[in-house]
Amino acid sequence: MLIVNLTTTHSRLDLCSITLYSLLNQSMLPDKIRVWISEESYLSDHGIKEIPDYLLSLNRIKDIIEFVYTKNTGPYRKIFPALKTPLRIVDVLVYADDDVVYHREWLNSLFTTFKKYDTTNIVAARVRLKRKNIFNKYKSYVAYPICFNEQTLLNDYIITGLGGAILMKKHINSNGIYMEDYVDIAPKTDDLWISEIISLSKTNVTTCPKAIECLTEINHSNNALSANNNPVLSGGYLSLFLKKIILKISSYLGVNKTNNDIAAKKINNYFHGIL
Repeated sequence: MLIVNLTTTHSRLDLCSITLYSLLNQSMLPDKIRVWISEESYLSDHGIKEIPDYLLSLNRIKDIIEFVYTKNTGPYRKIFPALKTPLRIVDVLVYADDDVVYHREWLNSLFTTFKKYDTTNIVAARVRLKRKNIFNKYKSYVAYPICFNEQTLLNDYIITGLGGAILMKKHINSNGIYMEDYVDIAPKTDDLWISEIISLSKTNVTTCPKAIECLTEINHSNNALSANNNPVLSGGYLSLFLKKIILKISSYLGVNKTNNDIAAKKINNYFHGIL
């Protein structure tokens, strides 16, 4: 069974409906689309007590959407509850974000690449490559380039949920599936935590640039984690120019500390100790 998983919050249900509509119009349809939601509040999510009719009515197009209530762990609900459910050895999971229009060939692109590597590798659309500077120190998150060519990676990558990823339960170490320390260490930076769990599981990640072409991010300011985790520049032309120069230099040196950088250090210390 091929199951697409995502999560959403009370204030983002309208955005999620657009994403779900795009998933229902894939050239290759999944067997199920599971939206993991919660009744209780957590972070900026006030909880979802009732599923709106406009979401339920999407099943008239194709009756494959399931809304599943689970413990509220924020963005981590898009994959970990799915990994904890009873799965057959052949079941394939995909996780996606709730504020993206996925074009018709998105899922097919991921699945084709997944099969190309005989399901041994996790395949992800949008991956940042971690890079070091001349001082052998990691640059800041914003200085990590997005990979636009197909390659297989064992470490030094960050899978971004925006593009989605396809995997099986066998790819993730069981300890990584059931630990929930991310609630205290990195509650909003799920991409970083999930990427670290995959790396520690010694599973290769193959990038799928074709799938990047199948994405349209919905621009909004509705509790977008990317806006909170990355720097936002503002000001006049000269001020903005100078800020960009400073940002580029500080990012190269690894001293530009966004929420992503702070969380990355906490995650590294948690799994590897202070180096």
